[in-house]
Amino acid sequence: MRFKHVREAIQCFDDVIKKQPQSIEALVNKGKALHFLQRDDEAIVVLDQAISIKPDSVVAYCNKGRALEATSQPHLAVEAYNKALETDPFDLEAVIGLGYCLFSMCQYDEAVDTFEKGLNLSPNDTDLMFMKAAALVNLEDFENAVTTYKQLLEKDETNASAWLQLGVSIQATKNDGGDVVDDEAKRCFDKVFDLKPKSVEVLTEIGQALITGNQVGQAVVYYKEAVELDPSRVESYQNLADALLMVAQYKEAISYYSKALEIEPTKIDLLHNQGQAYSLLGDYEEALKCYKKVLVDHPKDASSLFLMSRALDVLGREEESQQALEDAKAIDPELVDDMQNVDGNE
Repeated sequence: MRFKHVREAIQCFDDVIKKQPQSIEALVNKGKALHFLQRDDEAIVVLDQAISIKPDSVVAYCNKGRALEATSQPHLAVEAYNKALETDPFDLEAVIGLGYCLFSMCQYDEAVDTFEKGLNLSPNDTDLMFMKAAALVNLEDFENAVTTYKQLLEKDETNASAWLQLGVSIQATKNDGGDVVDDEAKRCFDKVFDLKPKSVEVLTEIGQALITGNQVGQAVVYYKEAVELDPSRVESYQNLADALLMVAQYKEAISYYSKALEIEPTKIDLLHNQGQAYSLLGDYEEALKCYKKVLVDHPKDASSLFLMSRALDVLGREEESQQALEDAKAIDPELVDDMQNVDGNE
């Protein structure tokens, strides 16, 4: 029903535009409505009409920026938001849009400056604080990220995501690489559990956030708790095993891959990763068995053929290794090139 009303509104705007072709308000509102309906290419055309009539229209440029973002054109969206700010340097909507675009383009230094400008205009905006802190995390400026998350939580102590990211940032400032969770970070994660019931989903969210912050050892702690909370989920075993693989605890990783495979015995990435763990332990015969299991159901899986070729080569079975490599190249030469490049960089 809501979409129907928007379509009816577009018809009304068209009626106004027929009578008053120079109506900026009607053109902008039509552009906004088209954006709402995800007809962004049309929205951009209409908003350009408005801009051609009024080249300093802040609202037209801001709405064009949103439509350009929606069509995956962040560079052009940045241009649109900057045009709006040329007319009105204090337009909060343009500042926010520009900040989000810069963040999406991984231009984190500029994003921090832009979010800071937004906070000068709107000091209590917790969304801006969160985005500024997230950009700081991506710059690995964890100390300033901690400060910003704390400022946010002074405004809104019920923000579970901020507590989670504060804990991750505090842990990152320790940077000891171990599997012990810092007491202050743990208090932040406990606050998350106060706000959200402890569940596999929340434990997984904490684990994933820690891995993003390069705190893999601490992620293992929460992934283990997720497994204990619900031992029936293959994803929980896989998350834990993958994290253990990352911290070179290969034997333990293999045991959790095995538990995951008891639930889902033919899952390709489980078998690949377990094979990798065996390889890193030097047990290439067991690694070979993992790759062969994949090929039973997926005989044209190029990744498995390549990994099998590598294991066979180490085992001195050169003819079989070469044949597996040729089979992989025949199926997906680009993938094999990529995997060989990764091998070459290790």
